[in-house]
Amino acid sequence: LYYHLLNSKHYLMSDCREYLTKKINIVQHDCFVKNQQYFDKARIAYALKSALKYPLYHLDFESYNSPLPRFRGEKPYIQSVFQYSLHVERAPGVCDIEKDHLEYLSPDHEDRREELIVKMIKDIDLSNGGTVIVYNEAFEKSRLRELSEIFPKYKDELLNIRDHVFDL
Repeated sequence: LYYHLLNSKHYLMSDCREYLTKKINIVQHDCFVKNQQYFDKARIAYALKSALKYPLYHLDFESYNSPLPRFRGEKPYIQSVFQYSLHVERAPGVCDIEKDHLEYLSPDHEDRREELIVKMIKDIDLSNGGTVIVYNEAFEKSRLRELSEIFPKYKDELLNIRDHVFDL
């Protein structure tokens, strides 16, 4: 498709509407062309009313991919997680910028994934419920699944975190 678009001199996003089939891509195209914002009010209302359970854990991973596996259990080009950032919102609007920010950053280039996992499981305490909010569900869920496969003794906890993911 990309070559066809280029060969047909469709260089701009505004030129390719007829080729878009996914709803999300059509929304993105229309917002770009019309210079408008899009709000799915029904989904927002659902999330606020039903899907989000406190505490909210705002999770973000940082990772590095390499053509050669860096550590045991990795495959070529796998995203090797070396950091996470976590903000905990304990109740609506209750999130202290310092006390409720938790993180792990590998201190060196050694394999610190298990340390990261242990701290993350401790930091994301879902024993009383909660929701793990991410900006890219596929990315974060994939990292959690990969870590659960590489470190099977933490599989249940990692997959439990994965099961509580909500994509903004």
